[in-house]
Amino acid sequence: NACQYTDYCSNGGSCSQDSSGDLSCSCVVEWTGATCTEYANYCVENMDNFHTNWSKTAENTLAALACTGEYTGNASRYCSINGKWEEPNYSSCLSNSIEHIKEQTAKLLSGDNQTDPVTIILDNLENITRDNNELRSGDLLTSSTVLNDIAKYVANHTEDLSVDQLQIFGSLCNNLLDERNHQSWDELNNEGLGGVTSLVNAVTEYSNTYNDVIGDELSLVVAKENI
Repeated sequence: NACQYTDYCSNGGSCSQDSSGDLSCSCVVEWTGATCTEYANYCVENMDNFHTNWSKTAENTLAALACTGEYTGNASRYCSINGKWEEPNYSSCLSNSIEHIKEQTAKLLSGDNQTDPVTIILDNLENITRDNNELRSGDLLTSSTVLNDIAKYVANHTEDLSVDQLQIFGSLCNNLLDERNHQSWDELNNEGLGGVTSLVNAVTEYSNTYNDVIGDELSLVVAKENI
C-alpha cells in the first residue's frame, strides 16, 4: 500500500488506496480538499434543548444521531456552509408510549374488539402529553395523526361520542398546542410536514361530528387556553 510510504494526506488526514492504485484522503473536520490542505469551516460541538450532544461537524454536512431515552428513530441536524448549526430535526423520533397509542388506534380502526375504546385512548394520550417538556416533533406529528384517525372513526361510530370524551379531546389538543411545543411545530412546518394544520383538521372534523350528533339537544362549549 503506497500510503505507507508517503505523507500523501496533510493535517491528520487518513490515506487509502483503491484497487486501481489511486490514493484518496479522509480529512479531519477542520480540513478539506483532495489532500486535506484546504481549511474548512465547521460547526462546534453543541448540546441542543433535548440534551442531544452534536459533535464537531464539517460545514455543509447533515449529521444524524439515534434518538435518545425512550425514543426510537434518528434525529438529524444540518451544519450549514458557514459553519453554523441549524435547528435539529426530531420528526422521525417517536416515544415508546406514543408509539403504543398509535398501535392501539390502528387496532381500533381495524375493528379489533380487544383494544381500548376511544375515550381511553384519548385519555391515555392526554396524560402523556400533559405538562410534558420532552415532546419531540415526531410525537406531535404522530399525535395529530392519531387524532385525525379518531375523528374519522367517531364520524362512523357516533354512538361512541360523549361529553367526557369531548372534554378530553379538547384538553389533549390544548396540551399539544402549548407554547413549549412552539419550536417543534415550526420544525414540522419547515420540513414540509404540515405543522399544526393536521391538528386543526382533526379538531374541525371531530367538532363537526359532535355538533351534528348533539343537534339542538345540548349546547356545549369547550374552552381551553390554546384552542
